[in-house]
Amino acid sequence: MWFVADARHAGDAAVAAVRREFAAVAARASTTAVATASLDDLRAVMPYDVNELAFRYGLKCFSTAVKPWVFRLLFARGHARCLYFDPDIQFYADLDELVLRLHRVAILVTPHVTRPNPDDGKWQTDLQLARTGVYNFGFLGLSRAHEPVLDHFLAWWAARLRFEGHVDLEKGLHYDQQWGAFVASFYPPDAYHVLRLSLIHISEPTRLRRISYAVFCLK
Repeated sequence: MWFVADARHAGDAAVAAVRREFAAVAARASTTAVATASLDDLRAVMPYDVNELAFRYGLKCFSTAVKPWVFRLLFARGHARCLYFDPDIQFYADLDELVLRLHRVAILVTPHVTRPNPDDGKWQTDLQLARTGVYNFGFLGLSRAHEPVLDHFLAWWAARLRFEGHVDLEKGLHYDQQWGAFVASFYPPDAYHVLRLSLIHISEPTRLRRISYAVFCLK
């Protein structure tokens, strides 16, 4: 399932181009179900007009603020497990391990770092990462394995992002991902899992041998 952050407007060349690209992807992956959804489709699961977020936020903040509702839409359509990946992610192996974990937990997250950064004044420090988010929400896995946990998390996360999904590091706001820090304190240990293995989550390093920002998923 693919999500396209646009509405269906006749004659819109940009939208038409995106839909042609997805049609080409579907043709190449003939054994995989590829579908598109638009902002219009979110109206079925949102209690307020999605355009409210579009007017409140810039493009990037808006794209992250609708993420809980995209998950809600996919689960409403009958999917049992959903994986979200930022568009800059590259895959080097299959995702079987992630899917298998989602048979047991409702929330699957991966951290920016798996050990402390040295206090040497270089970017990024532990404080900077704490402000931007302990977990990297460039990847997020959710499932129905613990239905009450899933429902609570999506409702709570969506409520936060309705008004507090912008970037203001002094106030502790950074898109959608800093809210993920509450996962470990809100939910029982068997309802979530933190992927700490460096072979699952690696990226272009900002510090030698340390994980940061962009997420590349491996097995």
